[in-house]
Amino acid sequence: MTRAGYATDRAPTTPMGRVEPAPAPGQAAEPLVTDAPALTLRRIVRRFWPQLRPYRWWLLLALLVITLGQGWTPPRSGCSRSWSTTC
Repeated sequence: MTRAGYATDRAPTTPMGRVEPAPAPGQAAEPLVTDAPALTLRRIVRRFWPQLRPYRWWLLLALLVITLGQGWTPPRSGCSRSWSTTC
Protein backbone atom coordinates (compact mmCIF):
# COMPACT_ATOMS: atom_id res chain seq x y z
CA MET A 1 0.00 0.00 0.00
CA THR A 2 1.33 3.43 -0.86
CA ARG A 3 0.70 6.75 0.75
CA ALA A 4 -1.00 9.53 -1.15
CA GLY A 5 1.37 12.06 -2.64
CA TYR A 6 4.07 9.69 -3.86
CA ALA A 7 5.11 9.30 -7.47
CA THR A 8 3.52 5.85 -7.70
CA ASP A 9 0.08 7.37 -7.11
CA ARG A 10 0.15 9.40 -10.32
CA ALA A 11 -1.54 8.32 -13.49
CA PRO A 12 0.83 7.02 -16.17
CA THR A 13 2.01 9.64 -18.64
CA THR A 14 2.79 9.34 -22.31
CA PRO A 15 6.41 9.71 -23.40
CA MET A 16 7.47 13.11 -24.66
CA GLY A 17 7.77 13.56 -28.41
CA ARG A 18 10.93 14.42 -30.28
CA VAL A 19 12.49 17.74 -29.28
CA GLU A 20 13.55 19.99 -32.15
CA PRO A 21 17.11 21.34 -32.06
CA ALA A 22 17.67 24.96 -31.13
CA PRO A 23 18.38 27.37 -34.00
CA ALA A 24 22.02 28.14 -34.69
CA PRO A 25 23.40 31.43 -33.33
CA GLY A 26 22.81 34.29 -35.70
CA GLN A 27 19.70 32.81 -37.28
CA ALA A 28 16.63 34.98 -36.98
CA ALA A 29 14.06 33.14 -34.91
CA GLU A 30 10.90 34.42 -33.38
CA PRO A 31 11.22 35.06 -29.63
CA LEU A 32 9.95 32.33 -27.37
CA VAL A 33 8.46 34.78 -24.89
CA THR A 34 7.47 38.42 -25.14
CA ASP A 35 9.21 41.19 -23.20
CA ALA A 36 7.88 42.00 -19.76
CA PRO A 37 6.06 45.33 -19.50
CA ALA A 38 8.10 48.22 -18.13
CA LEU A 39 7.11 49.24 -14.61
CA THR A 40 7.74 52.54 -12.90
CA LEU A 41 8.96 52.81 -9.33
CA ARG A 42 5.68 54.46 -8.38
CA ARG A 43 3.69 51.50 -9.68
CA ILE A 44 5.87 49.00 -7.81
CA VAL A 45 5.55 50.97 -4.54
CA ARG A 46 1.78 51.22 -4.94
CA ARG A 47 1.60 47.47 -5.48
CA PHE A 48 3.59 46.51 -2.37
CA TRP A 49 2.73 49.38 -0.01
CA PRO A 50 -0.11 47.57 1.82
CA GLN A 51 2.32 44.83 2.88
CA LEU A 52 5.13 47.30 3.72
CA ARG A 53 3.06 49.81 5.64
CA PRO A 54 3.68 48.26 9.10
CA TYR A 55 7.43 48.56 8.44
CA ARG A 56 7.45 52.17 7.20
CA TRP A 57 9.43 53.49 10.18
CA TRP A 58 12.03 50.74 9.81
CA LEU A 59 12.29 51.59 6.11
CA LEU A 60 12.82 55.25 6.97
CA LEU A 61 15.49 54.35 9.53
CA ALA A 62 17.23 52.03 7.03
CA LEU A 63 17.20 54.78 4.40
CA LEU A 64 18.71 57.21 6.90
CA VAL A 65 21.45 54.76 7.93
CA ILE A 66 22.29 54.01 4.29
CA THR A 67 22.42 57.72 3.47
CA LEU A 68 24.69 58.49 6.40
CA GLY A 69 26.85 55.47 5.68
CA GLN A 70 27.49 56.59 2.13
CA GLY A 71 28.91 59.90 3.31
CA TRP A 72 31.10 58.54 6.11
CA THR A 73 34.74 57.74 5.44
CA PRO A 74 37.22 56.36 7.95
CA PRO A 75 39.66 58.93 9.36
CA ARG A 76 43.11 58.87 7.78
CA SER A 77 46.26 58.65 9.80
CA GLY A 78 49.67 59.84 8.74
CA CYS A 79 50.29 56.62 6.78
CA SER A 80 50.74 56.70 3.05
CA ARG A 81 48.61 53.57 2.56
CA SER A 82 45.00 53.65 3.76
CA TRP A 83 44.72 50.23 5.45
CA SER A 84 48.33 49.80 6.51
CA THR A 85 48.98 48.30 9.93
CA THR A 86 52.64 49.35 10.08
CA CYS A 87 53.07 53.11 10.10
